[in-house]
This record gives sequence, C-alpha cells and structure tokens, in this order.
Amino acid sequence: MAVSATMAMFSLEGQKAVITGGTRGIGQAVAVSLAECGADIILIQVYFLSHNSIRIEIDLYANTNQPQRDHSNTTTLKAIEALSRKATIYTADLSSQAEVAGLTPAILKDGHKINILVNCAGIQRRHPSAEFPDNDWNEVSHSPNYVERWGERRS
Repeated sequence: MAVSATMAMFSLEGQKAVITGGTRGIGQAVAVSLAECGADIILIQVYFLSHNSIRIEIDLYANTNQPQRDHSNTTTLKAIEALSRKATIYTADLSSQAEVAGLTPAILKDGHKINILVNCAGIQRRHPSAEFPDNDWNEVSHSPNYVERWGERRS
C-alpha cells in the first residue's frame, strides 16, 4: 500500500505506544489507530477485584482467592498484528499504586522504549445518583488516578 505524503508526515513508524485499557472500548480504538499510523503497541490489560468481590477481567485459580493474570483478550493484539505491527500485552491492577509503579521497569526491562502514553483505563458503576454507594463512588473516582500519576512521572 502506497503511503500518501500526508500520512508520511504523521507517521509513527518506529514509535512505541503504551495504552492502558487498550484491549477494548476507546483504548482499543486508539491502539488500532496508532498501529495504522505505524506505531508498535504495548497494551496494558486491566484486572482487579473490587471491594465487594465482583469479578472484573480476572480469572481465579480453582478453590483459591489468588488472582491469575489474564492474557486471554487478544482481539486487539490480533488486529494490530494484522496491520503488520508488533503488539504486546502486559497486565496490571491499575488500582494498585505498587503495580502501576512496576509497569515502567517491567516494560523497559523487556527492551521496549516508550514514546507515547495513552491512558484509557477506567471503571464504571451504575446507580441512580441519589443512591450511589460511597464505596462505588470512591472506586470509580480513584481507580484511574494512579495511572494518571504514572504518566505524569514518566513524561
């Protein structure tokens, strides 16, 4: 496929983008779009257990309460690879400051250079506003904040 002069001007060839929440929703659309522009992609796939033990993007080992890192959502990875770009999935509990702090060293240790950071991870809880439980409010409003600070510290 011939690259137009305009696309060449905006090329991300040789760049590596880290995208939190990149395996679905807005993050997935951003990841595929950046790959279409030539970037290789590192997808940060979220897993966590909420305060009330609702399972979200996580598998548990049989008969234990130990989280298993889930690499099963490969739809975005395959879409990126179909564009002849490289894609890697890392998983982290983005509500954990310690896990977020460990992402950059893990990514760099694996030989990646981070050129672009896009934060699309987040959670939602649906309740009538007058009945919104405090715990759910705190979860929704605080869960992405560690990721935002991670980006600020790394820029």
